[in-house]
Amino acid sequence: MRYRVTLTDSVLGSLILTKMPKGIDDISPTIKRGENHGLTIETDVKLEFYCNGAGKEFIDSIHETQGVDAQILITIEAFCGCAEGEESPDYSIDYSDDYGSFIGGTCDEDFQEFYLGELEMITWESQDEFTKVNIKPRGILETVKNRLDTKVDLFATETMDGTAISPYTYGPYDLTLHSKKIIVNTEFIQDASRLELDRYPGPGLSTGDKFAYPLTAPVKYELDETREPVDFEPGLDYPILYSGAFYPSGVSSRAIDVDLNLIFDATWFAVAFQLLIITKDSGGSTISSSELAFFGLDEINPQNVSHNLSYTNTFNMPVDSYMYIYFNITFPSTSGPVPSMLIEFDPDSTVTLTEESTYPETECKAFAKFEAGAHISRVITNQLDSFRSNYFGRTNSEPFPYITNGCGSYVALTNGFMIRGFPTTGEDARTIRMSMNDYFKGFNPIDNLGMGIEKSGDDYYIVVDKKEYFYDVNTVMLTLNNVPHIRRSEAPEYYYNRVKVGYDKWQIEYANGLDEFNSKREFDTGIKSVNNELDLISQLVASGYMLEVTRRKQFGETFTEDSEFDEENFIVCTTEDLLSAEKDENYVDVQNVISPETSYNLRISPARNLLRWSPVLDAGLIKNIGREIKFMSGEGNYKMTSEFDNDSCPGNWDNEELSEGQNIQWDDANNTDSTPIWVPEILEFEYPVTFSQFKAIEANPKGVFNVSESDEDHVKGFILEFKYKPGDKSQFKLLKAYV
Repeated sequence: MRYRVTLTDSVLGSLILTKMPKGIDDISPTIKRGENHGLTIETDVKLEFYCNGAGKEFIDSIHETQGVDAQILITIEAFCGCAEGEESPDYSIDYSDDYGSFIGGTCDEDFQEFYLGELEMITWESQDEFTKVNIKPRGILETVKNRLDTKVDLFATETMDGTAISPYTYGPYDLTLHSKKIIVNTEFIQDASRLELDRYPGPGLSTGDKFAYPLTAPVKYELDETREPVDFEPGLDYPILYSGAFYPSGVSSRAIDVDLNLIFDATWFAVAFQLLIITKDSGGSTISSSELAFFGLDEINPQNVSHNLSYTNTFNMPVDSYMYIYFNITFPSTSGPVPSMLIEFDPDSTVTLTEESTYPETECKAFAKFEAGAHISRVITNQLDSFRSNYFGRTNSEPFPYITNGCGSYVALTNGFMIRGFPTTGEDARTIRMSMNDYFKGFNPIDNLGMGIEKSGDDYYIVVDKKEYFYDVNTVMLTLNNVPHIRRSEAPEYYYNRVKVGYDKWQIEYANGLDEFNSKREFDTGIKSVNNELDLISQLVASGYMLEVTRRKQFGETFTEDSEFDEENFIVCTTEDLLSAEKDENYVDVQNVISPETSYNLRISPARNLLRWSPVLDAGLIKNIGREIKFMSGEGNYKMTSEFDNDSCPGNWDNEELSEGQNIQWDDANNTDSTPIWVPEILEFEYPVTFSQFKAIEANPKGVFNVSESDEDHVKGFILEFKYKPGDKSQFKLLKAYV
């Protein structure tokens, strides 16, 4: 094939080479599907550029002044016409003897773009007669590959290359977080070192004397870092069981349920006293008082009673109020016998305080899902509009709006610092940091995604979208008839015998931790021939309890304290306006979870994430009629059930009740997302492709080839690897499409 080669530099301009570089005939552009399912075009050739207008002096001069970061563009055009008297170009060879009706194609112009790339200056080698250098694809591909793991400040005001950038409307923006109701239990037990209260005999007993019921500090002290709902002070004469001194702003009263079981023996003589549970305000005035037991005065006969007291009540505790349990002397004998009192306590005594604890709603800085990806993209590429996602995009997404709102668009990204209300400027400023790999690997287990780089017009874009987007079964790129020697083989890497799904970080040691449904699950597909686990564990935090525990440590009240979740990246499903966290308003019913009306992230529960992965999992099950994906084990709350109210997005289980721990048959009628993308079968063969056909494939490689060894019964296949060889047979490695 004949070529025309042009080198272009921003300073020296363009140079059309007078002599072709050595190695150009070895160029075989290869379209490959990456591990993230996106398609890229690669070459593996090193070109040698010669002197006297053939590129060497041009390249060496730029290398001398600009170094390894120099950007020299290379444009290779193929000769597509036939000048008068010339024979047909090589790529129009007639292969009809081997391939039936195939005829080589032609082009309308003398030259057509064949390859757009850059010289990879880090590979530059210079000798007397020539300079040798690799070529690489043009655009942001190499930059993105080198910066995928670079942590980006989501509040950055310029790109990594220094270009100024402005905030988006929804990134950063103020997201309202509601209170996840927490059932807080705090248990006190009998102090084993104080099993007696001995005033026997008891000279000096006076009316108004108080003696604490000797309880220990809590053995289960939930939310202790936020000081809720107790503040136990054993150093006082009668310890405070509950303190309202640390109420958050906006809370004036709280309801505390008390459940006690006090076991003791009392022996007394010539004294009267009470056992009280009492609440007081900060000035010491009594708010409420309940007598648990009364021990009457008797100056003639010593008294002895064994008590096993059970008591429950609810106390409304205002700000700066306190709760106590103590014995109160009401009337000791003053003229008769010497008063005496002995209380012997049983180690099984307990007092439990319970609160359905809520906290005022707060605001945090957050990024809408699309804008987070768009911001990371522009920072690492220096291209201000460089991100695309139909699934994450919205009609008002920036910098690129869509006609409709994507099913994955109503999600916000934030972190622990933002949830606590830390400032984003000043000496106490905090930020959110995330790389493009963090972004993709965080959302992929939830949404079943692919990621690639695509060209549109003269620009390249990072695309993160549903996996199906990268496997376009409805677009036929070429129909290949009479293909000889098709090699078919199983693709074991596309079969999975077990699946782990959910979230890596979800556990907290208190506050209803086992009620958390956004935890971990493990399923088994029943396939015995492979040992291949599909790991769908996200490193993002979706736990409502982790969010709530973090939220209750607001910067304004606890700015000197840290939280174990400060730097964790959280995700929050939102209402359609993105301004508030979603609760259960879009569900017919939610069961087996504490306070479903204050839940977070119901729509991205592990079972629903698993459903979104049905198009991948079910590919290995299509030949196993009736096979189930069986629930094997789970952490946290896998009893929760939920039912959407007329939702049409992936994971909806056809708006029927879905349990977090149920088996799922791959072709269940409720599993509306169960159509596989592919069949785990590889097709490999060689077949000639014309230049114009190659350009059509290159323009949209996500489609399918129709392949047949005759001219009927075609099989559809997606590109895994396609190596174009001008003037020769191209090499195909396809993944069979599910039809």
